[in-house]
Amino acid sequence: MRRFALGKYARIVVLFFLLAFAFVCARMAYGAWLKSSVTERCEVSEIRYIFKGGAIKLLLEGEKKESPILIFLHGGPCSPIPFGFGARGVFPEFSKDFICVYWDQPGCGADYDSSMVGHSPDLYVELCLDIIKDLRKDFPKNKIYVFGISWGALLSAKLAAKYPDRVDGVVAYAQPLSKAGRTPDALERLQNAALSEEDREAFNESKDSEKWEDIMRLYGLLEEYVPTGTVDGASYGRVYSAFLWELISPDYSPREAYLAAFSRAKPQVYKDLLPSIFLCDLSKELSNVKIPYAVVQGDKDVLTSFENIRAFIDACGNPNLTLRTVENCAHIPSDAAFAAIIDELSKIRK
Repeated sequence: MRRFALGKYARIVVLFFLLAFAFVCARMAYGAWLKSSVTERCEVSEIRYIFKGGAIKLLLEGEKKESPILIFLHGGPCSPIPFGFGARGVFPEFSKDFICVYWDQPGCGADYDSSMVGHSPDLYVELCLDIIKDLRKDFPKNKIYVFGISWGALLSAKLAAKYPDRVDGVVAYAQPLSKAGRTPDALERLQNAALSEEDREAFNESKDSEKWEDIMRLYGLLEEYVPTGTVDGASYGRVYSAFLWELISPDYSPREAYLAAFSRAKPQVYKDLLPSIFLCDLSKELSNVKIPYAVVQGDKDVLTSFENIRAFIDACGNPNLTLRTVENCAHIPSDAAFAAIIDELSKIRK
């Protein structure tokens, strides 16, 4: 009797589907456990929707209903992880003292398919106001704070300037001010870098230009030759672990998790928003801010320049605007930066 045997490629296919099935089962089990665990720990644990250009999903999570609200404005533009919609259970250090509001901005992650048009920082600020109005229906007496990071800190500055009566305070990390990626310290780092002959020529041609293509050329050189994200010797366990946990978030579909982690945004949305962070000048908004606004900045950050924001805050003399320096830290928040952010949030809510 002839025995039936799978061919080599058939065995690979079968193994692939078995592993995929095991992953799906494990993800479902993890999701059920996580939702149960968070619900047991938190008095507030829900998903709600804001309808503007489609349904924008908000994840609310907080141990106490009477806690102040903390709205997260993620970076990018259009890079929701780690402070986006998939953060259920990821940051108990925040949900212990706040009702956290996580969401993916239109055009990325869980809201990749948003039909909102005309993307701009001002439009996103108005969306933040819509979120605040919606939260006020169920949390009429809770104070509302905002945490913005990088691109999100651009939005938090504009929100605080336009609607100081709607927000009780802001903590911002990697705060943009002006000339992102081409401040004097960034240009000096590039000047001293070991550029190739071709890149040295490109640098010399672009460093004094305000043309968009030259600004992007400088940004590309900065990313290639200068460590803008992380710093040797610093620990990044908190942000990396959050990234991994959110990849398997039960609130993301596999497609949404991929889009949140690796795909940024719809090309047109990214194209619309990217100039905002490189061409912005937030001097007016920040110098006149009327609510507590704490900036946490890494001292090695040359993308959203530490030297630039430090000099500005020192000179403007606004008592509402403060700076917390994190040593040996750049644009991505290190573990020390996380600790500083939590400490500033605890100060600002008192």
